[in-house]
Amino acid sequence: MIYSHPGRDLVSHLEGVTENLKHMNADYARILGMTHDGLKAHPMFQELLRGKVKRFSHAPGSALITYVWAISEGLTLSEAILLAEAVRRHHGGMPDMSDSKEFWGNEEVLAMEVEKLMVPEVSDFIKKHVWDGFGEDVLRDALSQLPALVLFNNPLPQGGWDFYMQLRHMLSQLVAADRVDAVFGGVAEKDVLVPSLPHRVAEMALQNIQDFVEHAEPTPINAWRSRVRNEVLGQYDSYSHDRGVYRLVLPTGAGKTLISLTMALKAVLKGRKRIIYVLPFISTGEQVASVVKNIVGKDYVMIDNYLQKGKTDTDMLSQMDIITLIMRYWTAPVVVTTAVYMWEVLFSPGAMDLMNFHLLKDAVLIFDEVQAIPSEYWNDLAGIVSRLADSSLVVLMSATHPIDVKDSITLSTSEKIPVVRYEVSTTDVPTPKDIKKAFEEDGSVLAIFNTRRGARDFFMDVEPLIPSDALFFLSTYIIPKDRHHIINMIKKREEQNLPRVLISTQVVEAGMDLSFKMLYRELAPLDSIVQSAGRCGRHGGYVGNVFVAWDESNIGKVYGLLAKDKTLKILSPVKCKVLPEHSFYGLVDTYFDLLKDVKSLSEITTGAIQTGKYSMSSVDYHIIKHTHHDVSVVIPTDEEVLSWIDEIVNLMKSHTTDKFEKLNRKRMLYARLSSYTINVPQSIWKYVPGDMYSSVGDNNRLFYILPEYIPYFYHPKVGWNFFGEEEGYGASII
Repeated sequence: MIYSHPGRDLVSHLEGVTENLKHMNADYARILGMTHDGLKAHPMFQELLRGKVKRFSHAPGSALITYVWAISEGLTLSEAILLAEAVRRHHGGMPDMSDSKEFWGNEEVLAMEVEKLMVPEVSDFIKKHVWDGFGEDVLRDALSQLPALVLFNNPLPQGGWDFYMQLRHMLSQLVAADRVDAVFGGVAEKDVLVPSLPHRVAEMALQNIQDFVEHAEPTPINAWRSRVRNEVLGQYDSYSHDRGVYRLVLPTGAGKTLISLTMALKAVLKGRKRIIYVLPFISTGEQVASVVKNIVGKDYVMIDNYLQKGKTDTDMLSQMDIITLIMRYWTAPVVVTTAVYMWEVLFSPGAMDLMNFHLLKDAVLIFDEVQAIPSEYWNDLAGIVSRLADSSLVVLMSATHPIDVKDSITLSTSEKIPVVRYEVSTTDVPTPKDIKKAFEEDGSVLAIFNTRRGARDFFMDVEPLIPSDALFFLSTYIIPKDRHHIINMIKKREEQNLPRVLISTQVVEAGMDLSFKMLYRELAPLDSIVQSAGRCGRHGGYVGNVFVAWDESNIGKVYGLLAKDKTLKILSPVKCKVLPEHSFYGLVDTYFDLLKDVKSLSEITTGAIQTGKYSMSSVDYHIIKHTHHDVSVVIPTDEEVLSWIDEIVNLMKSHTTDKFEKLNRKRMLYARLSSYTINVPQSIWKYVPGDMYSSVGDNNRLFYILPEYIPYFYHPKVGWNFFGEEEGYGASII
């Protein structure tokens, strides 16, 4: 028996991947699927599986089979190499064009791969099981002129968007088909590989939205939201497009989530297959995720990333559960994810990161609060969504319109907000006594700081002045389980009209349906201020007061000098004025116009894609930089967390033959740990004494604080409470 993986015969694997690709409607599915692991028939690879050989590369030789078969089918040289490059890189990810040319234009390298294919065990296997047209003569004939053609006639591009999109799409399909077959051990159901939202479900979800709108409390704000909704959806219906780019530009609190979901569901009824809802990179997407589930139905929604919860011991795992847990593959027709992960899907060179890329085709992509993506990446986002829009509907949502996309359609409203929800003015940095006074006079106060440490320190100063049941704190230094509980307590007090004070970081700026009468916001970029202001007087009934605390010392450290410069340029002339909500929106528009005039600082498009450096080795494509230097730390505040960690350690030591069951159980346990995990910068973590924590198994990026030391590092109200010897620590990560 010839194997592809331990316990899996090669023929069934090749056929399984081929069937998966057919389910995906992949171009040339049989050629890709049957050739992608062809060289695994080599005796050296079989020895590798037995542990007798340390290394044997099968992908380059398999790519030669792909190329020769494609040429024999009448494909052009460029088309054949595109397929072959997908096979050659299906483990490594996106290549640089220089690397591709070096391989396909190197006679010596090609000759070495030909020799591997001519081993009798390989050539006989290929001819019998893969492609009966294979043989030494056809192979050498097809390859004889290839180096000269690649070098002089240049069938491989220097770079550019077209080849990038084609190769990434094909590579995404092949990686997903291959991983699914390897993990699941067989062909996956079509609805799992290419999930589609049934029309009956889309119709039901539209009715759910309509019912929700009709039963909303009859307030002036809700009446305004209804008029805005009707106007904007009327504009959308007049275009009757189920693809393209729409910019949904509406004030904070206008109901953009429900409007965008209505647009998406209507597009599904016209032919789009699935909905991908992209949250800004914040840690409180639970509310949006809950809304989507309630509207569409939990059986059709996958909550990606940190929001995904592990299954319990008694749950039966479906095929969808298995593939989701092992691969992070989007197996549901509606996905709620984050901008950080979407950026990986769009631009990361890694094979596992790009695996969901093909699911962006025939989809509706909703980017919530799109202005939260750093301005230096706006050109890159515009570049790729304009190309995705050839087959998909893209909705860019914002209270402003910062990102210009060619041929995009802007949907907005002429309806004026019927009330002034808040007024903006500047003030000195508040003192704890200011918060106490505001609490006694207004009953609900929110203070937002730029850094976690700044917010923590201020909370500790305020704590003696405010009743404990009315004082709350939020930041990403609080474990997700506790954050969720805190948010629910705040909402409950709001519903009961009870007094409350929240000291927070930017974590509350978007995706949270909370409202306060008074807001203090540490000086920040104008888009952050307007997002913060959306938590003030949100539902009308009173005029909220938004005070921008004028302190220039932090804004540049956290948000960068560009944002600081443009913000001060706009705000300084109105520093002593009181601005109603509508006037402040005008300032934000001017702010974004200034940012758009600045040359993009990103080189993803110009320095990588246009020049063919698809491996992104020449650029830093991550939209959040220093998270890659963070350490994930589990805070085991509940006893059961320690039992999960012990089980992970035991699984790593076990020698069970059922590797899938072992991996599946580990993934479920890690999913549970995520509710107790925070990220701590390496610059702080290095000061934590080594005898106070331990690693989770052999994972050198995931640690847990030993139970007896939790009080030293984790405060029950403010979360992580250790800063080592760091002075003036600040970070935009919230």
